[in-house]
Amino acid sequence: MLKSLILNNWKSHKNTEINFSQGYNVLVGNIGTGKSSIFDGIVFALFGTTPNITSKKVPLKDLIMSKPVEEKESTITLDLSIGNDNYKIERTLYRTKTSQAKIYKNDALLRGPKPSDVTEEVEKLLNINLDTFMKANYAEQNSIDYFLKLPANERKVLFDNLFDISFYDNISVNARQVNNKLKTKNEDLQQKTNEYKRLLENYNKEKTEHKLKSIQKDISAIREQLQQFEKLRGLQKEKESEISKQKQDFETTTNLLNNLIGKEKYLETEIIKLKEVLTCNIEKLEQQMITLKEDKQKITNKKQKEEQEYNNIRSKTLFYNNKLTDLNTKQADFIKIEAQLKEIPKEINDLVNKLVQEIEKSRENITQNETKINTTELDIKTLEKSIANCPLCTQELAPKHKEDILIKKEQEKKQLEELAQKERKIYEQLKKDYDQKNKQREYYNRNIEVYEKIKSELVELDKYKKLIIENQELELAHKKRLETTQKDLDKIETVQKDLENKLKQIFDFENKQKDLQKIKEELKAEKEKLDHIKYNPEEYTKIKELTQKLTTEHQYKQEIILEKEKQQKEEQFKLAQYNQILENKDKAEKESQTLARYIDDFTIISNVSKKTQEQVRQYVVESINIIFQDLWQQIYPYKDFQNIKFNVNEGDYKIELFFNNEYKRELDEFISGGERSAIALALRIAMCLVMKNKLNLVILDEPTHNLDKKTILSLSNLFNNYLPQFVDQIFVITHDSDLEQYANNVYYISRNKETDGATEINVK
Repeated sequence: MLKSLILNNWKSHKNTEINFSQGYNVLVGNIGTGKSSIFDGIVFALFGTTPNITSKKVPLKDLIMSKPVEEKESTITLDLSIGNDNYKIERTLYRTKTSQAKIYKNDALLRGPKPSDVTEEVEKLLNINLDTFMKANYAEQNSIDYFLKLPANERKVLFDNLFDISFYDNISVNARQVNNKLKTKNEDLQQKTNEYKRLLENYNKEKTEHKLKSIQKDISAIREQLQQFEKLRGLQKEKESEISKQKQDFETTTNLLNNLIGKEKYLETEIIKLKEVLTCNIEKLEQQMITLKEDKQKITNKKQKEEQEYNNIRSKTLFYNNKLTDLNTKQADFIKIEAQLKEIPKEINDLVNKLVQEIEKSRENITQNETKINTTELDIKTLEKSIANCPLCTQELAPKHKEDILIKKEQEKKQLEELAQKERKIYEQLKKDYDQKNKQREYYNRNIEVYEKIKSELVELDKYKKLIIENQELELAHKKRLETTQKDLDKIETVQKDLENKLKQIFDFENKQKDLQKIKEELKAEKEKLDHIKYNPEEYTKIKELTQKLTTEHQYKQEIILEKEKQQKEEQFKLAQYNQILENKDKAEKESQTLARYIDDFTIISNVSKKTQEQVRQYVVESINIIFQDLWQQIYPYKDFQNIKFNVNEGDYKIELFFNNEYKRELDEFISGGERSAIALALRIAMCLVMKNKLNLVILDEPTHNLDKKTILSLSNLFNNYLPQFVDQIFVITHDSDLEQYANNVYYISRNKETDGATEINVK
């Protein structure tokens, strides 16, 4: 049951709060006052959307109040009870950001803030969605006869979907589809089974197994032969290894002997050459070497001393050159400063002081002129007053006299201003002259000392030029002496190298004699070693040939085994293929038998679902008819149509009216618009009662369309006395005051549309 609804900034509702009660509730108001908006709010609170939003007729932001002021957000709060539990649903819409929603159960948060989560929770709680609610609980304005207007095929689909009768259609269709797929698959399996049988006929299993055993026997025999070959090869390899070692020792020793003989011949030749060259006494050579070293040391010391003197002279020359360069730079600066100082008058200080006095005097003149101008301006202001006195005698001035004085004062002021302007020009020119002369004075005072200092330093310029010339002559003389000493030193080093070479040759001679003796001893030892080596080249050749023969035979046997193993794998593959095909055949036959059982089962399911659907449809039609016929007697106040029936015939749901002792099906041919509306209303309420869900309410928007006054009163009585037996709440939206008569609650909805006012509600 719905308990209350709060609408904030929702369409035309600024701050609307409505408390609902059990029974018959009527909402009365003129067009556009916001009646339907209340139930749009209920629908939106429950499902987070409305039919107009879902069909994109209205954008979501249009639900937020836009007149008289465009609001940024809207909030809907719906309180309802289901069984013993109370629920609260809150939804907030924003113009510029994502909407939010929450649902509470007994004040505890269930889901949120994601709107889709809340909608999912509501649909699960009520076991209905928006589409079902709009068809089962809510009859919109101008849609009471919605079911009668539909074409036959669409009406059947809609009714079957509403009452879940189409569920059995789906079962039947799905069962047939699955059955067809199973039949197709079973046919494929039978084709595969026949193919497997055909393939098995091409295999000779016994022949393959016999050939496989023969190959395995041949492989075993050859492997035994290979084992014998392995033993022979092992013994032969030992012999080959032993004689190969003897051969290696023989060749190594022979090569070493040949190498030693070559070295012996080389050393003997070198010793003969050295004997021919060396005729000097080694002691005499060593004494000459000592004398040479002493002479070399003396000349080296002399050279170092001369180099030191030469470097000292070079340092002085460098110093004098740097000094001369510095003086030349200063001389250039001196000439520049001297030229600039000549341009400045010597009496510059007197000129600057004189300009300072003239500037001060000009400033005083300007001040005096400004004072006179101010005084004159004050006199003029005083004279311009309506009553003015003479500035001398203080008596009141006559108008003519006052005008003459004013003219005179204006002339004085003009002369003073011209004089002040001339004085300011003089002042500016004096300042300009002062700045120029003062800069010259500052430059003179800043550079005169530098000038005098450079002048005193330039006296030494000729002195350093003379010192440089003298020092360059000394440097040249020392350089020649240093070159002579270096030549003497080079001669001694040449003689020293010659003596060192002779001494080295003497030492080489002695070393070579020692090396020759050592080689002779090694030759003797290696010859004795060669005599003890037992190596026969012919025996080595025979052993190698026998080893090669055994290796070739071994490789041949291995190749035979590889070929036999290849044949073995081929036969094993054939046998495996046979077994796999046999297994696949058995598997396909077994699966085909299983599918045949499934096909029978799904055929039964399809037939049963179709029969069940017919029974369910008949039950629904009978249930609707019980209520429909009862409602018709309550709503329709006349006796011309004794009864009415809701029936299914030739694939369509139709209304049949009983008059003239028979049921008529084609209603449009003989009923009025009002009678059609009464039929549609009775059918719509009957369907709502049959489809009753957890909300247990009916909402009718403008149900009195085309109904006369008598029928409307019957309808009002129905809402008050009959329907509350079946549903908790009946909501009727209307502008017809006749429906108020039996209502438990009447909500008067009003709104000033001319000023875009908000909806207002009064409850009776």
